[in-house]
Amino acid sequence: MHVPYNERRAQLEQLFTDRGLNALWMLCPETTDVATVQEWLTSWTQVRCPASKVW
Repeated sequence: MHVPYNERRAQLEQLFTDRGLNALWMLCPETTDVATVQEWLTSWTQVRCPASKVW
């Protein structure tokens, strides 16, 4: 890709806003803050897939 990541990310965020995407659609948050990442890794609920949809 010839477009920097931060520009692609901004376009994707705008798409979610413009289209009102929610519920089944989720844009994962991002950060460069180590403390925030550590909190995410220890506190987010683990999502489980049904047995029929194991990847």
